[in-house]
Amino acid sequence: MKKILALLLAVVMVLALAACGSKTEPAAAEPAAAEAPAAPAEAPAAAAPEAPAGEVTWADYQEYLIEKAGANAPDLEEFKGQVYAINSWDELDQTVSPWDQMFTTIGLSTWDEFQAGNVKEPLVMGAASGEASEEPAGDASGEPSGEASEPPASGAAENTAHGGTPGATSEADYQAYLKAWLAAEHAVNATMTDEAVGEFEACIDAMDFETFPGDMLFNGMLNTGAAMTYDEFVAANGVY
Repeated sequence: MKKILALLLAVVMVLALAACGSKTEPAAAEPAAAEAPAAPAEAPAAAAPEAPAGEVTWADYQEYLIEKAGANAPDLEEFKGQVYAINSWDELDQTVSPWDQMFTTIGLSTWDEFQAGNVKEPLVMGAASGEASEEPAGDASGEPSGEASEPPASGAAENTAHGGTPGATSEADYQAYLKAWLAAEHAVNATMTDEAVGEFEACIDAMDFETFPGDMLFNGMLNTGAAMTYDEFVAANGVY
């Protein structure tokens, strides 16, 4: 019996040694943690749009109006005040003086034309030559002052209409002279419309040279300069 127990004990020990000698399987490596995808780079912030370098402003247009039309305005400071009081093209009323002739007879650029780069040189004295026009001598009201004076070079010498009858110096003769002078202006002034000519002639018929556009006959703002005043017409003995 003792032999059997000893034999069983030996078998158990052999089995135990065999179990210890067997190599253990290495534990499976845990999968590496998946790397988080890199955050996408932030797109650069869009730059704020900048105004074009050559952008035209309303202030630029106001300066253009003053430069091209103000030089011949009877009262420059008053004209500047009128221009600066207008804040947009919609506020510029072309049916009232002085704007009713600025874009037809005088030939200034409109706001749309100015923005488009079409900056016109108006047909006025002084703007093209750089010389200030002289005020016509005498009284332009149509009434003679009683003092004869020589026609100034800025008026009679630049008239493009020539004619008249020596000694014909009546009011009707003077009106005929002004209409002849106006017709000569119309022939060379591309911006003067037939409607504008009619407005001028209405002033001539009424001998009204203070109301616009009658005053333009004497302020040097038309293409052919300034017409003679009545006194100058009398001094020239009706010849022009």
